[in-house]
Amino acid sequence: MVDDIFMTTVLWAALMFVLLEGALLAAIFKFRDQSATAVLKQGHGSTAIEVVWTIIPALILAIIAAPTMRAVFSP
Repeated sequence: MVDDIFMTTVLWAALMFVLLEGALLAAIFKFRDQSATAVLKQGHGSTAIEVVWTIIPALILAIIAAPTMRAVFSP
């Protein structure tokens, strides 16, 4: 049971790593500018995006916590 929980956690961590690194690399290549004097345009936050990136990690933690709690309290 502990091994299953460990592998679930490792798989979620690996998935998140790949997705976040992919997003980071995409942003680096998309928004790079060859000009050293370029002025960046200021943007404003998006409430919808902030809600989504708060809910998704909470769901992932719940998915990991449920089997962990079952293992902790199993006889």
